[in-house]
Amino acid sequence: MLPRMGWTQIRDGENRLIETGRGDIRPTFAYDYMGRRIEKQVFTGEVLTKHLHCVYNEYKLIEELDALNVLSYGKMVQRISAESSVVHKIL
Repeated sequence: MLPRMGWTQIRDGENRLIETGRGDIRPTFAYDYMGRRIEKQVFTGEVLTKHLHCVYNEYKLIEELDALNVLSYGKMVQRISAESSVVHKIL
């Protein structure tokens, strides 16, 4: 753990930030095999308050999906990105 401006930081073997925290706030991050951040979770105490999934077109971030506020739970939702013809399916 490395302290930086009041935040503690935990990095993985490839020097990617996987967890940081200050007080009750604790963001965590997950990466894919290409080193792209694919997930961000923010905990306040032990409660998950924010959960984002990142969608990429190659290395370009094209969308962040809010995993806590999915309106059609249990239904298939299709999203077509304006920048590509990629279709995203959320179950």
